[in-house]
Amino acid sequence: MILAVFLAYLVFWIGKPSSPSEQSCAIGFVDTNSVAYAEGLRIGDRILSVDGEPVKNWNEFAIRLSLLKNCRLEVESGGATRTVDLPTERNEIGVLSLDGVWPVNFCDVGGVVPGSSAEKAGIKAGDRIVEFNNVSLFSREQLIDLVNQARDATVGAVVLRRGARVDVLVTPEYSEEVGRALIGVQFSMMDIDYDQISHPSPGSQIRSHATAIIRILKALVTPKKARAAAQGIGGPIMILAFFWWAVSQSIMIAIWFTCFINVNLAILNLLPIPILDGGHIVFSLWEWITRRPVHTRVVNMLSNIFFFLFIAVFVFLTYRDAARLGFSRFFKRAPAAERVEEPEPAPAEQP
Repeated sequence: MILAVFLAYLVFWIGKPSSPSEQSCAIGFVDTNSVAYAEGLRIGDRILSVDGEPVKNWNEFAIRLSLLKNCRLEVESGGATRTVDLPTERNEIGVLSLDGVWPVNFCDVGGVVPGSSAEKAGIKAGDRIVEFNNVSLFSREQLIDLVNQARDATVGAVVLRRGARVDVLVTPEYSEEVGRALIGVQFSMMDIDYDQISHPSPGSQIRSHATAIIRILKALVTPKKARAAAQGIGGPIMILAFFWWAVSQSIMIAIWFTCFINVNLAILNLLPIPILDGGHIVFSLWEWITRRPVHTRVVNMLSNIFFFLFIAVFVFLTYRDAARLGFSRFFKRAPAAERVEEPEPAPAEQP
């Protein structure tokens, strides 16, 4: 954690290519079933302040919301400014936020499903989808919604490929497995804008990294989300692959990713599992409460069991990563202009 804090300060001092949530506090998507939508919040609206305190970007906005049960937002929409009162709700990791409201993000293509409409249209990994059915895109969530609305219809889309606009035609097809229409692209989740350098505060970086791993851990013990969460976990090969990609994009992104890995490992190490530090803490707490140590045989038995389980998981993740990535792809360096050759442990929802 000490190293993570140092790296976070390094990123803060030098700066790194930014993400949309670091640049502004614009709304990327609003669920039509949410209270926020009923109160008039729409895609593209910009949040200026929370309870009278100005916010510069979405990260600051999220931090302010996490401390409020109800909030008063000053919102700019269509050149006009108005005030909206909204309740906050706890999200999947227990943090207060606005239900059904998402920030702006990029619709970058990390992969294309073979045989899909996107592949037939010529969409490629590295493309950024900027328009769909004559609608400018603000987020992946918006694109997913628009694709579902255009089920079985052939519509136009615009992608950016190495800076050039390319027009394509796609036909969203309904998927019984997913329960909505898809065109067959897998998103890259690494929102990077090389034209804008950001200087995120060390605290916001550590908080964001910690939130990511806590969200995964909670999903693992949630029946409906456990399978998807398990598929998104990577082992040593995946970590190296991501680091290889990060270095190929920017040294500062690599430093930021190293900070992310450190925070993740620190939290995982505190899980109450024998052989991890968290397990030792549990044993120590038992001894402190009962005034006698855990029996040596129990400690040895639990340690041996979890040691072999840990090795088994390690081997399984390594095998799955190798099968998923392939060595040729792992060592292939992507041109910086394409920005998305990175391997994804688990692609986001497919539109």
